[in-house]
Amino acid sequence: MTDVLVRERDDRPFGEVGEKFEQLLLAFDFLDLELATVGEGEGDHAILVFQRLGGQGANLGAAAWLRTVAIQYARWFHRKGYTFEFGHIQYPEKPEDEPELRLLASERVTEELAAFRQLRALGRLVCFVEASNVLGFLRGEQGLHRFRGALHEGDPAASMSRLVRVIVAPGEPGVSPHDWFHRLLEQAREQRRRRECSWPVALELDDERGIDEVVRLYTLTDERRGVEDPRTGIELPDVREVLDGHLDRLVLGHVRSTLAERRNRTQE
Repeated sequence: MTDVLVRERDDRPFGEVGEKFEQLLLAFDFLDLELATVGEGEGDHAILVFQRLGGQGANLGAAAWLRTVAIQYARWFHRKGYTFEFGHIQYPEKPEDEPELRLLASERVTEELAAFRQLRALGRLVCFVEASNVLGFLRGEQGLHRFRGALHEGDPAASMSRLVRVIVAPGEPGVSPHDWFHRLLEQAREQRRRRECSWPVALELDDERGIDEVVRLYTLTDERRGVEDPRTGIELPDVREVLDGHLDRLVLGHVRSTLAERRNRTQE
């Protein structure tokens, strides 16, 4: 069979086998790191909050980028077999009203996000994830996702640098998304009474370590294309593949780096 393939100069099967083998190695790496971090206090429940940033003129582009970042994580969770649920925090138009949490249908969350038409109203998304040691893998995802370029042809904000902040916090077993939101809302009410602050500020999570550190740089311009984690130096050339949820190399790279730093501190 191999001789036939060589004689016909058809390299596609070899490429497919190599790709499958690489995916298998990544799966083993995840299992190895899961076993290596057992008992280190990481949890099987995590909460991610996606928040768009940017000036008034970049609101529409920043909202589109917020949606894109959320979709890539949803696709990655789906590929990993994680249990997850997305919700959209809807802020009121009137100051006297309160925010609401609207959960998206889990079985078609990427379609719901992609079809979200009121981009200007898309201010914050929250995701509840459950999987073995998922908090340990996701801690390194907290920070800023910076994008420069055109998300699609005719993108009106192509020249702007968009920012999305991802906040990662531990979840609690048995606590539903609505229970979590009502607890957070009660804290927000108290802050609002004391400080008279707006709802978006009051709804920040309290675990904010590293939220201003750039964890991912996405470039899709005529001069350069690629995705980079500036903390580890890992670079991937295919932006579209990463946006489609192929995050294993980036996530594993930072987990390995963190474990190496821990070992070095222990040896010192």
